[in-house]
Amino acid sequence: MEHRGFGRTGLSVPVVGLGTWNVFDLPRSREPDARSVVDAAFEAGTRLVDSSPMYGRAEGVLGRALEAGGLRDDAIVATKVWTPRVEEGRRQLASQLASFAGRIELEQVHNLVAWREHLDWLEREVLPLAEELGLGVIAMRPFAEGSLLRRDPRDPAVLRELGVGSWAQALLRWTLSDPRVHVVIAATSSAAHAAANAAAGSPPWFDEEQRALVARLATG
Repeated sequence: MEHRGFGRTGLSVPVVGLGTWNVFDLPRSREPDARSVVDAAFEAGTRLVDSSPMYGRAEGVLGRALEAGGLRDDAIVATKVWTPRVEEGRRQLASQLASFAGRIELEQVHNLVAWREHLDWLEREVLPLAEELGLGVIAMRPFAEGSLLRRDPRDPAVLRELGVGSWAQALLRWTLSDPRVHVVIAATSSAAHAAANAAAGSPPWFDEEQRALVARLATG
């Protein structure tokens, strides 16, 4: 199963990105924790990092972690404008440029109002349109804020059948096995989890039977 590249970034296969929501909003005294997570994720192959002004201090913490590790030139930074006011949006962008060495690879508008109502038709319409136009697609919240992780079948035979080491990896690879999806964002405060998540971003991808198995377990 082949996947399109991700625009100018040069990504030719899907990857597991590093999210920062809820986990990088840290005081200065705890910023070394974020640096260890970033270092572990990049060591395991992660390149895309995701943040937002909505995430408190996360953008600045992430920027300093990338700089401290000498990783900014290797990183694909995705962040967002999160405000209804134009002047505040301009201020947010200026702050982001200062945090990420003067450039942002992917700037987004952060607005998930009524996402539950929109999710069904967005999957049916936006993904086919993105495929037709050759656009990159980023999938967020692959664990549904932890609720899908609680459906872990805890059956080693299932994991062996899927060729993964954990239920979290199964969920990530299920998402990435859709050829229209280029990146999935998984937030974590654990360096070990960051490395394990990144490992799910490499083939072999699930076939239709394996994807159906994960879907049954996740929804059943």
